[in-house]
Amino acid sequence: MFELVTKKLKEAQKIVFVTGAGISQESGIPTFRGKDGLWRNYDAMKLATIDAFYENPKLVWEWYNERRKNIFSAEPNLGHKAIAELEKFVKVVTLTQNIDGLHQRAGSTKVLELHGSIIEIKCTVCEFKNKILTEF
Repeated sequence: MFELVTKKLKEAQKIVFVTGAGISQESGIPTFRGKDGLWRNYDAMKLATIDAFYENPKLVWEWYNERRKNIFSAEPNLGHKAIAELEKFVKVVTLTQNIDGLHQRAGSTKVLELHGSIIEIKCTVCEFKNKILTEF
């Protein structure tokens, strides 16, 4: 099986990777649904909404800041690095459900973040945009 995958990768002109929480778990980013996942402590379906932010901005900021703390301390793992390395040989696009930016930190240049980025913020009133690049 490994030989077949290697052969196909060598023959490929373009590769699309679709990634989710599993790829970043090895980097120490908890998944939402695993036994140590974030669902355990928070109802993410409620907190990850604009309505929750308007209702309780302090709680939502605390929740996102806790998530950012995990992300800022995480490093890209071999999976992230392998995908980035392939860009040297073939056109690669990565579609990810992750918001952690680890693909980009590993060196991937064509990453589409389906759920956005936890690092980029945007004001819903004035359209101000910026990046949170350090811990609070």
